[in-house]
Amino acid sequence: MRTAGRLRPRGIGWACVVLAACASTAPRGAVTPATLEESIAALGIDLETFVQPLELSPEMVEWVHANVRRGASEKERLFALMDALVKREGLAVRYMRDRTGTAQEVFATGEANCLSFTNLFVALAREIDVRAYFLELPRAARYGQEGDLIVRWEHVTAGWGSGNDRTVLEFGYVPDEERYLGARKLSDLTALAMFYANRGAEALIAGDEEEASWWLETGVMLDPGWSHGWLNLGVARRRLGDLEGAEQAYRRGIERNPDLLQLYSNLATVLRMRGETDSAGELLRLLDRRSNRNPFTYLSLGDLALREERLEDARRFYRRALHLNRKHPESRAAMGLWELASDRPDRAQAWLERAERLEGGAERVELLRARLSAAGKVLAPSGDPEQEQEPETLEGRSFR
Repeated sequence: MRTAGRLRPRGIGWACVVLAACASTAPRGAVTPATLEESIAALGIDLETFVQPLELSPEMVEWVHANVRRGASEKERLFALMDALVKREGLAVRYMRDRTGTAQEVFATGEANCLSFTNLFVALAREIDVRAYFLELPRAARYGQEGDLIVRWEHVTAGWGSGNDRTVLEFGYVPDEERYLGARKLSDLTALAMFYANRGAEALIAGDEEEASWWLETGVMLDPGWSHGWLNLGVARRRLGDLEGAEQAYRRGIERNPDLLQLYSNLATVLRMRGETDSAGELLRLLDRRSNRNPFTYLSLGDLALREERLEDARRFYRRALHLNRKHPESRAAMGLWELASDRPDRAQAWLERAERLEGGAERVELLRARLSAAGKVLAPSGDPEQEQEPETLEGRSFR
């Protein structure tokens, strides 16, 4: 807990929003179920098919009133609810990263990622007249890979109060308290858009583009100003063969947030598929920014430079990718491809072996292995390639 004048985190647990980033719009729309439903209907969304992640069942209503004392102050009810949700003798909600559930799904399964848990917490808090809301927390984005998709992870949680007396309620762990100082409130509609974007992203990972498209089209209707929703929608449209629709989605996202760099690389992919290679290359070059901490962007930039025989540029980009994610096999294999192009097969072989220890079937690993084999240059490594000077430190983002 922090003293007055600072954000006051209460640490109970943690999770990360899957794939889609958090928005930072000012609160808008009402927080009562009836007025929120009116806002959703006003956007042209069919309420008959709409999945409402904040909806409570009669069992949940009964549970929360049985576990939180009616006569307590609002702040006491706030903390009592959190305790009832996470303690062993209560609901004992557990962290599960890969599924973004509704409040009812979390209550039934006892499993949640951070967005799911926040859905449950905010919905139950409002039922007992606690004015909870969604918060974006300023935490550096993380990247991972799911098949041929690049995934960006961020964080959302619940908040209560305002100004110097804001309380942040975390699900699982307490990070550096200073990171809460930039926390920003989200509107309910943006939080709903995040839920739909996550469900759509999870469908993409599962290979169901039709289902993904339904979730993501609804998401951008909920909050067309949230650029991350357009990012994921563009991926779904491209996978369904709608290149024009994908381009429109990426451009809509760029209009709303020109600093979301992944929109440019996704748009470059679409332009390359349409044969507009010069335009795609120019877009990728725009991404060579010190603020860009996405290693996969630098891998793409390195590939482009290598194809154009700009070896020094390729090395610089590959080294940045390696610095941002040293445990990713693609980054190590990319360095091997550069070494091979520089006529140093022994160094390329060393990078290949290091990449294979992480994942032998990764695309660039297989490419490096094939090129070394075709050249008849599968050699014993000489020296440790990772003893070279580290690339410069980058300051500090979901789909590709």
